[in-house]
Amino acid sequence: MDNPLSPLYVGGCQGGGLVVPIAVYGQVDEGLEGVDGKALPDGESGELVATAAFPSTPVTFWGEDGPKKYFNAYYARFNNVWTHGDFITIHPVTKQVIFSGRSDGVLNPSGIRFGSAEIYNVLETQFASEIMESVCVGQRRPQDLDESVFLFVQMQPNRIFNEDLVQRIRDAIRKSLSPR
Repeated sequence: MDNPLSPLYVGGCQGGGLVVPIAVYGQVDEGLEGVDGKALPDGESGELVATAAFPSTPVTFWGEDGPKKYFNAYYARFNNVWTHGDFITIHPVTKQVIFSGRSDGVLNPSGIRFGSAEIYNVLETQFASEIMESVCVGQRRPQDLDESVFLFVQMQPNRIFNEDLVQRIRDAIRKSLSPR
């Protein structure tokens, strides 16, 4: 994801590669397939997609189930649109691409499937003035019966991490995503 002809700014890539028509599509519910995606305006976070063929597009996966796995990996989510699996924002002024994380990194605690990008979206839209950065990861050790999800946050300067913030984050995730 770079274009050597474009200026480079701190915090992101220069934009889509040459002749790679990229866009940001809004998230769709887990499990939905063949949805007609909708491009979001610059500055909004969503799924990185390529809206037309590009020269370096792979043509298939190897193996007997290769074509089916290939389609399911890249084209099943949005109707005839390459879905890259990254959660991004295109800066409204510089047009740089800012990667927030994988959109297909599925976490599955207690049978509730969601991506870390969904958590990031809640934090970015509701806590941007308090939280600078965050990382959401799953852990399932051999002795564990279920996956645990951990959220690490870096506070904005002069902001304090406390129990009130923890509860507000939990409430926001519960309201936006799931009570669990």
